[in-house]
Amino acid sequence: MARLFKRKSEREKSLWKRVVNLALSDVRVLAAGVDTESLEDLEAKLLAADFGVPASLRLTDRAEEALRRGIASGKEELIDVLRSEIIQMFDSGPDSELVEAEAGPTVYLIVGVNGVGKTTSIAKLASHLIEEGRRVMIAAADTFRAGAVEQLHMWAERTGADFIRGQERSDPAAVAFDALEAAAARQIDFVLIDTAGRLHTNSDLMEELAKIERVVSRKIQDAPHETLMVL
Repeated sequence: MARLFKRKSEREKSLWKRVVNLALSDVRVLAAGVDTESLEDLEAKLLAADFGVPASLRLTDRAEEALRRGIASGKEELIDVLRSEIIQMFDSGPDSELVEAEAGPTVYLIVGVNGVGKTTSIAKLASHLIEEGRRVMIAAADTFRAGAVEQLHMWAERTGADFIRGQERSDPAAVAFDALEAAAARQIDFVLIDTAGRLHTNSDLMEELAKIERVVSRKIQDAPHETLMVL
């Protein structure tokens, strides 16, 4: 139960600190010899640190392999092995690059639940693209939260992106359509469409998202070219 109420400082630790502090607390036992109980404890601590089942199993298997083959015989060596494995897990190669349209504006639809940082993620992506010399438009398709629209407008002004908004509580799909119309007229390279936060269990909001996708795909072939979920 105590794990469910972690202190804020623990929740905010970096990914690697969580590996060192949680996953490797018994590393001396592991390094002394492959110990099934210690490996199971490593796996449990990775799961407790929210690494997820596939990643936890992969890291535990890699630790066992490194110890059995003599690749790691001490704490620092095992840390290096796990660090390298985590880097490989995040490095998915050239396929990790975002898709761009061959002609016309590239459209990215940004989705996620409430409070995960969609707005700031859009701002960072817009800033990155603009620094590369691209013309960017941000479309505020979250029409139910005026505060979200204003915040997005502020980031558009700061980054130098064009901005499209609709009337409060207007159809989000209509905002997306207007953005694509404006993007074509202004020769915009990228359109980033913000959407309202939603859970997959809310059928009405999921249908709203599906409608946005239908409208966008009818306006521009193969759009949205990417649907980016912010976690």
